Amino acid sequence: MYALPEPGTLVRIAYYDGNPAYPYVDGVLSEGKAVVQVEPGEYLVQKDTDTWVRLKPDGEIEVQAAPGVVLRLKPDGTVELLGTAVVRVDAPRVELAGGGPPVARVGDPVQVGAAIGVIIGGSSKVFSG
Repeated sequence: MYALPEPGTLVRIAYYDGNPAYPYVDGVLSEGKAVVQVEPGEYLVQKDTDTWVRLKPDGEIEVQAAPGVVLRLKPDGTVELLGTAVVRVDAPRVELAGGGPPVARVGDPVQVGAAIGVIIGGSSKVFSG
């Protein structure tokens, strides 16, 4: 893949066969910002300091769209989704699975011992549309 650096970026220039008539960009410097740390075997695709994709040597994939807005896919099967405002799941059907306890929604019937009722309230952070 080949891309030109942004105008104003500091670059290192080299010359084909040492001939100053044939320059080429040999490296891009840090553009006045801190150089991002990348561990051995890691790949980083970066749009800017806040937007990037990391492919880690252990197989983890981490995507950041803005500070605190992150998706992590881990090799052990764990998926982490972090948001700074709202995490929205919008589909005709949303399934929560995994063998854990059942999930009840506002309006669902519940039974506790011999008593039967309806859930009338829930978390202030969870909504159903």
